[in-house]
Amino acid sequence: RGPKIEFIAESEPSHSPMHFQLKFVSYGGAKIDPDSIKFTYLKTPSVDLTGRVMPFVQATGIDIPDTQLPAGDHMLRVDIKDSDGRIGSTIFVLKVTP
Repeated sequence: RGPKIEFIAESEPSHSPMHFQLKFVSYGGAKIDPDSIKFTYLKTPSVDLTGRVMPFVQATGIDIPDTQLPAGDHMLRVDIKDSDGRIGSTIFVLKVTP
């Protein structure tokens, strides 16, 4: 069983700036590899946001206190690996109101 990614929402929809949090859960004694994260904004063409979120990534998740986002629906994908090489992935839509 691969790692699990949980989006923690203050409210839905959110307002900008917002507190953006993801929680990583590993299984079987494996550890999350924070350097394996890939964070992608799914639009055409897709945008790799990994470099922007890396300063906020820890083995327990992502915690960005004041995220500035434009209003709209933003589809995001997050991929991570654990120390056993198992992959976890999630896709979610972040709804931001003006």
